[in-house]
Amino acid sequence: MKIESKPEKRGFSFGSFLIGLLLGATAGAAVGLLIAPKSGNETREALKNKLQQGRQQAHKATGESASQIQGLANDGKASLGAKLGLIRQAFEAGKQAAKEKHQQLNTIEEIGKKDFPNG
Repeated sequence: MKIESKPEKRGFSFGSFLIGLLLGATAGAAVGLLIAPKSGNETREALKNKLQQGRQQAHKATGESASQIQGLANDGKASLGAKLGLIRQAFEAGKQAAKEKHQQLNTIEEIGKKDFPNG
C-alpha cells in the first residue's frame, strides 16, 4: 500500500497577497486624497470613507481565508481518517492471517506427534 503525501506549500498565500493588495490600495488612496486639491473637511471625510471600505474588504478577505483554511483542515482530517481506516483493516487482515497460519502449524505439529510419537 502506497501512502502519498501532499507537498508542503511555502511562501505567501493568496489571502496574504490579497490583504497586502488591499492595504496598499488603501494607502495609495489615502496619499492621493491628501495631496488632492480639496478642503480639509472633504479630504478627511473621503479618507475616513476609504479607510472604512479598506477595513471591510480586509475583514472579508480574512474571513474568506479562514474559511478556506478550515475547509483544508476538514479535508485533511477526512483523508487521515480514511487512511487510518485502511491501516486498521490491513492490520486486522494481518492478524487474521497470522492466526490461521498458527493454527495450521499447530495442526501439522499434532499430526507429526501422532505419526512420529518418539520424536
